[in-house]
Amino acid sequence: MSIEKSPAGGVSAHTYELGQEVLDRDGKKLGKLRARFSQYILIERGGLFSKAYYVPKSVVAGNVKGVIRLSLNE
Repeated sequence: MSIEKSPAGGVSAHTYELGQEVLDRDGKKLGKLRARFSQYILIERGGLFSKAYYVPKSVVAGNVKGVIRLSLNE
């Protein structure tokens, strides 16, 4: 598990693991976490014709049991 540092130097409340499932506010599956950046996470959905979403970490509502839940709809 990776631990991310907050801008203030402490440990972030949310840690993210590659491959985690990501759900929107209504519980609809958006895809899987593919990359982590300082302010964003990259979510990829689909197979042959995949879609990529760059999502600000500020819209993450929860990160429990390997599932990231967002505060927005798709």
